[in-house]
Amino acid sequence: MTERPGASVTVRDLEKIVGGDPRQIVDLVESFAEDYSVEHRQILDLNAAHSLLSPRVKTIMGSDLSESSQAGEEASTVALDRAQALLSELGKKLFDVPYVEYRPASGAQANGLFFLGAMKSGDAVMALSAKNGGHYTYQSISYPGAFGLDITEVPCDGDDYPTVNLELLADELERVRPKWLTVGGATMLFPYQLREIADMVQGVGGRIHYDGAHILGLAASGVFQDPLHEGASVMTGSTQKTLSGPLGGLILMHDEDVSEALNSRIPAFIASFANNRTVALALTMAEHLAFGKDYATAVASNALALSRALDSEGFKLPGKDLGFTQSHVVLVDLEPTPHKADSVNVLRRAGIISSLAAVPSTYPEKRALRLGSPVCTKKGMGEGEMAEISRLLRRVLLEGEAPEAVGTDVAALVASFPSLQYCF
Repeated sequence: MTERPGASVTVRDLEKIVGGDPRQIVDLVESFAEDYSVEHRQILDLNAAHSLLSPRVKTIMGSDLSESSQAGEEASTVALDRAQALLSELGKKLFDVPYVEYRPASGAQANGLFFLGAMKSGDAVMALSAKNGGHYTYQSISYPGAFGLDITEVPCDGDDYPTVNLELLADELERVRPKWLTVGGATMLFPYQLREIADMVQGVGGRIHYDGAHILGLAASGVFQDPLHEGASVMTGSTQKTLSGPLGGLILMHDEDVSEALNSRIPAFIASFANNRTVALALTMAEHLAFGKDYATAVASNALALSRALDSEGFKLPGKDLGFTQSHVVLVDLEPTPHKADSVNVLRRAGIISSLAAVPSTYPEKRALRLGSPVCTKKGMGEGEMAEISRLLRRVLLEGEAPEAVGTDVAALVASFPSLQYCF
């Protein structure tokens, strides 16, 4: 097989290439895309932040819609007006809320726009700290700090896996009396004590914002936790994770005043948004209405099966004493493993995609491996495959087998699941 032009290019080569023949650059760029596509079809993707688009959604993303955007008050076509109205109605039905904002380009941007619209400089807010799983977008280094919000940490217990300390929270709420309290994050294994927290927050005149970036699709199907019906006034989220849609963000709201505040400010911060994404997201939501319950149930079941299998293979898992996991996320303590923080790169050589995360006892060092079940579930894998995956991980991370040798078996496993499930 002829070697593609991008296969042997180094970073140092790129400066020279840019100064060369543009036609060769075109060949090189196309080679990069093809290299990625070939690899993408062969890897075992266990990144908890990833999912897969259905074929029909992919078709819309690559359609003529990709050449246009919706900007400000400019005139639109009837078809696009109807598509966006349909997207809004689908969001309302799927999450059972009266107000849906679909313009954010990511879950992180959705968080920022929520803070911008719902709060003003000097407002007191409480949020999970980064040590306890809080996302960077609600820390002082990001939007809250830039907007001048007065931030207080939500008190948590646990070195292994954090849980909100309700007794300390009650004291802090009386002292701070926050306008909003934010919970949620990227390493959620278990539901928060949301009803109890909501009662306490409402008692001091505040409201709850739930960052559902990772569990959005699970929540929509009544799996894991349903924040918007357990006390949260607002839930933000990423559309490309457990919802299995194109990259984007949602802000889902119960309260009219929040929706009106966001609508008055968002146009000044989002000049335009992609029509292919919004139309494709409408199709994603329709698929989730049809298949979401079965998919989300299988995602959670596979994550638990993977956790139990990893435990039986000798791995140490945060959250074991609480039941391993109830979401799509699996955490593995890397301290007892030879590769530790380099495990992600070692697994990559075996064709396995993962990511790192921190737990309270080792924060800010990321000494846990974060795995997720959405992609393998979308391919149709089940509990038997979770046991096989745990053995592959053991061979690489505990037994020290050459990653490339294990990669042959990884590729064979992936090749045996060539089609996608839970979609039209």
